[in-house]
Amino acid sequence: MEFKLAWEKTFQGKSAIFKQSNLIRPTPALGRKIALLKMTEISLISGDFQDTPILFYPWLWILFDDTAKLEFYGIYKMNEEHRDNDFEENNLPSVCLRKCFWSMAREQQAYQDAENNSVYLKSHLFGENHITSNNIFVRDKFA
Repeated sequence: MEFKLAWEKTFQGKSAIFKQSNLIRPTPALGRKIALLKMTEISLISGDFQDTPILFYPWLWILFDDTAKLEFYGIYKMNEEHRDNDFEENNLPSVCLRKCFWSMAREQQAYQDAENNSVYLKSHLFGENHITSNNIFVRDKFA
């Protein structure tokens, strides 16, 4: 079984692919574990600003974790080695603020609404709406 991960893209705009080799029994508990990984294991965020690709790396994050929901807040900073005069003159962002949210109630509803396990995996766990995630790119005034 193979799933396209629409939220993960290369610089060329191609989606990443997840290949399942072992049998996975999907449950809301598995959904929670996957949500936790999607929140905490992102080690690179990329953006293209004024035709300039910029990579942002984790700097600081906090996770609020209870059985009913997960909330994640992260700060990702660009590598300072890539900052130059053009960067400053073009007013390009150097920080990415990331906020993510996951709800067990929404997970259980998606599990119950799915026609079968394959649909739950493909359209929910590996779909774009499994977690709510927002990125805001800003210039840091303190660097």
